[in-house]
Amino acid sequence: GAESGSDQTLIVVGMGKLGGGELNASSDVDLVFVYPEAGTTDGSKPLANQEFFERLGRRVIATLNEVTAEGFVFRVDMRLRPYGDAGPLCSSFVALETYLIAQGRTWERYAWLKARALTGEQGEALERLIEPFVFRKYLDYDAYGGLRDVHRQIRGQGRRRDYESNIKLGPG
Repeated sequence: GAESGSDQTLIVVGMGKLGGGELNASSDVDLVFVYPEAGTTDGSKPLANQEFFERLGRRVIATLNEVTAEGFVFRVDMRLRPYGDAGPLCSSFVALETYLIAQGRTWERYAWLKARALTGEQGEALERLIEPFVFRKYLDYDAYGGLRDVHRQIRGQGRRRDYESNIKLGPG
């Protein structure tokens, strides 16, 4: 990395059912890609770490999504990353922390609660980074309103006619 001079690794973060160890046969996998520091790769054609890890991330997604005669490994969902589909595929620790502090919404706190580093040697550093976002130091009354909003949204979706027999989103 530019600051530490240490080698950088892609950290694949499992979110949702993957992060919580609750996958089932029909689950997709919610992933977030992060890396510790900005900088450039070594070699004759150096790349910014951002570009390098974006390319690597696209290859990981393509490999997991690839359909063969045997089927596919997993459907990959990257929408839980900072800024969702509009954001970069990979974020540095600094970019992730900046996003969580400035833009992180209440529902994202719940999502990051199940986050688990699946690869990389910096999993503990990542946990230390997200911990203050997920577990606030002081009682956060906005969280109550956020929970009510999420509950109301789920209940509203469950009332839709096409969700009547939907086990996950329907009324039961």
